[in-house]
Amino acid sequence: MIGLCSGSFANENTCEDDGDIFNPCSIKDTTLRNFISNNFAANTSCIASTAMLESSGVKVPKCGDQEEQLLDNRYPTGGIFFGYYVGMKSGDFIQQLTESASTEGATVNIVVASGELEYFHSMYEKNEKLKNLIDKGGVKIIPVKGVRKGAIKWMQDSMQFTTMDKKVGILQMSQEDEEGRSLDKTIACQIAKACDLPIVQEPISSFDKSVLEDNPQAIGGLRAGGNLEVLPGGVILTGGAYNDDSGVVEFDPMQKEIIESISKKSGQDYVKIDTNFLTVGHADELYNSVKISEEERIRRGLPKECNFLILEASPSKAKEILTRESLSAQEGHSTSDKAPGSGVGSGEMATESASASSAGAAAPIEITKNMDSANQRIYDLLESVQDCKDLTHTKIYDQISRENVPMDSINAKVNEFKCFGLSGFTASEVLLNENLKNQNFGGSELTPFSSRQYMNRERILDKVREASGCQSPPILEVPAMVDGGDFILPDQVNGVTINGKNDGSGSSFLTPSTFYGPFDNYLKDQLDSFGVKTTQVQDIEYHITKGEVHCGSNSALVCKE
Repeated sequence: MIGLCSGSFANENTCEDDGDIFNPCSIKDTTLRNFISNNFAANTSCIASTAMLESSGVKVPKCGDQEEQLLDNRYPTGGIFFGYYVGMKSGDFIQQLTESASTEGATVNIVVASGELEYFHSMYEKNEKLKNLIDKGGVKIIPVKGVRKGAIKWMQDSMQFTTMDKKVGILQMSQEDEEGRSLDKTIACQIAKACDLPIVQEPISSFDKSVLEDNPQAIGGLRAGGNLEVLPGGVILTGGAYNDDSGVVEFDPMQKEIIESISKKSGQDYVKIDTNFLTVGHADELYNSVKISEEERIRRGLPKECNFLILEASPSKAKEILTRESLSAQEGHSTSDKAPGSGVGSGEMATESASASSAGAAAPIEITKNMDSANQRIYDLLESVQDCKDLTHTKIYDQISRENVPMDSINAKVNEFKCFGLSGFTASEVLLNENLKNQNFGGSELTPFSSRQYMNRERILDKVREASGCQSPPILEVPAMVDGGDFILPDQVNGVTINGKNDGSGSSFLTPSTFYGPFDNYLKDQLDSFGVKTTQVQDIEYHITKGEVHCGSNSALVCKE
């Protein structure tokens, strides 16, 4: 290993080092310098090797024949990269991500802008659980230089992990906050240097500015890593704009060149879906996948090729649950008395139900005699809530989440006023809102969310059947609704899948809480029934800036040579 203070962590296969890589020895504050140096990613590997994973009980499947290959979520997770930004006050998500990853043998890396290291260290000092995890060596820190404010937040957009000569490598992608930067100054390149990983740049620099001006969405949308999701069988999923006249999904020139380049080198097929109705327009907003447990695969009579579950954002499932909840309220029944119905199918109809959970009664907010000032502010703010309009994502973020209010306390208020999460609506208002109905379920000249997903599903299933060998790919419909191209509640499909120990268990899945009990309980019950461990996290900081926890992280999957 090259000396820590040499200022160079590159080798001949990575970007040339021109001094842009961060050097911990440049930190003047002794305490901060020691903290960063002791946890600096260059001290150890950012990604667990095949040998490391197998020594901890993880069976690593063999790589494919191609020199480059994008792996799907059935492969074990070797490392997770998470972008810290100043707006993140509590560190709870990092803590929960680290706890889940460490039990599966994966390494967690926190990427921090060099100018924000002091803020990160302050958060570390205040969060005892996170502090313990870092101190035990469960987290590595990668400081990066010269990034613009906000760029580090969306780790999924900066790069795409792949295999290069059957080892982990990086595809350099593009996001709006890094537009115009040379390759050697990007987040992806600095990570490649710190982690000693090979990196290649996809053909995104050959287009002149006039193309960007004609395709403004492509600057931060279609070329970003969030618009590349890999489905079971290695099918590359990407989004574009649906053409009503031709009936096909079309790309702008840059997106087309990138996808075809990756497909040619990897030998993997790709499928285009309609994402143009979304503000961000990334494929990872609509589809994800998890590995199911062997026990559940066998119990359900699924062939070995069908050891996965595709997660699909579904307005139809949202409508079904909302309608049932509305009828239950009218009849005076508790939702705990009614099964949620199945969201599991192979593209056509449901096959099995999972047991229901209660939406949850309004739990009292805990009050202690000697509350500190922060807890007192939280209590006062929650007590001032009068109706659902006082409970929106923006208000909670601005007034409460910065004080690290427990999710249970927020849920208590949501349940008390029968709110539809933190949307400002009551649950009954959502079904009566003509605008929301038209956008999501139909009834106007617009092509609703539900119709777009029906067409997307058909495209996906054809490709997955062929690539995976699973003739009836299981799909779990995850309730979701949009308003003006934005998800009303946090998008639970946009979660982080972690695979690890080969004990027959399924994936671990970290997903945002919607703060609407019937949605949250439905997803957890369904995933639990497939042997998938589910952790729901508070990600309001992401949601109000049009992303979720998957957008804020990036996973390196591992195969064996």
